[in-house]
Amino acid sequence: MKSQQAVAALSPAAPVASFEIYEYDVPEDMADVASGIKTVGMRLLTPRIETMAFRRVKGNEEQLAYELTKQAIVEINGERVSIADGHLDETWERMHPQIRSLVMNAYADLSTPPEGAQARFRESRRVKVG
Repeated sequence: MKSQQAVAALSPAAPVASFEIYEYDVPEDMADVASGIKTVGMRLLTPRIETMAFRRVKGNEEQLAYELTKQAIVEINGERVSIADGHLDETWERMHPQIRSLVMNAYADLSTPPEGAQARFRESRRVKVG
């Protein structure tokens, strides 16, 4: 029963739930390059959003990290932003490289397992006959 509930929760027909927003403060000593950006709110990406990012870059893997990061941004200075209306793309283009770097590193931290988790995961492998 629990596995059926888990599958139902992951199905495309499942209702869209609210999501957590991870808010980051741009360090005050970077205000001169922040162009007024004081906070950036980010979310974890769903597989569907990751696929949309891949399609937006037309398979260009060099651009994929940038696009995934942009897709994760949902707020700037507490205001909702969307990639759909072009505002986020414009903001991204105007961001100073140091601010983009902060945001990209924040996305990497959100989406990357903690140190050692990959090794522990691989080491947990078992063989079963099914």
